[in-house]
Amino acid sequence: MKPFYLAIEGPIGVGKSSLAEQLSERMGADRLRDTEAVNPWLEAFYREPAVNALHTQLHFLVSRIETLERLAPAREDSDTRRGKRPLVADFMIEKDPLFAELVLDEREWLLYRALYERLVAPLGQTCLQPDLVIYLQASVEHLIQRVEKRGIEYEQRIDSAYLEGLSRLYERFFHDHVATPLLIVNTDKVDLSTDVLAVERLMDRIASLEGGRHFFNPS
Repeated sequence: MKPFYLAIEGPIGVGKSSLAEQLSERMGADRLRDTEAVNPWLEAFYREPAVNALHTQLHFLVSRIETLERLAPAREDSDTRRGKRPLVADFMIEKDPLFAELVLDEREWLLYRALYERLVAPLGQTCLQPDLVIYLQASVEHLIQRVEKRGIEYEQRIDSAYLEGLSRLYERFFHDHVATPLLIVNTDKVDLSTDVLAVERLMDRIASLEGGRHFFNPS
């Protein structure tokens, strides 16, 4: 399997962006970045979650949709893709409601969900779908360590309860995920941002896949 479009997912601090950067360089792929760095509400959300949660989530939703809408049509066949650079993303739009479910109150959730269903449904017919999703897992303890290590000031307000709830939602989501081939990677004992050999082993594993659900421990 040589995925043309590869998406990497997982909770905050697990290393999505770092791995996406490495894979895109090694594969000669274009990079599709999440919009976290340009969300003007994110820092305010970490200061006062209840006040800023809805604004933060709606900005993420709209900006991620705009990013995906710039992709080529989803129904491209192998002849159309031939000669084009592959694509590596560090997000998938289907995970957007996980954060919303965790941080919004009931009325905000209902509003968000109605907008999500109306705005995201057309993407299935207009945008590329991943050929493979890589779901990175790590314990809450390791997520906290990695958030602290990367040193983004406003992220230091994230507590273990938030990360634990988010991790559970990710586990539930990917337990039921059948829309794309899936590779679940345990990163508890390896830092893919620095371990070159582990990334090489992961790339070999990706190349050997033939669809379906798979598990991989790069350590």
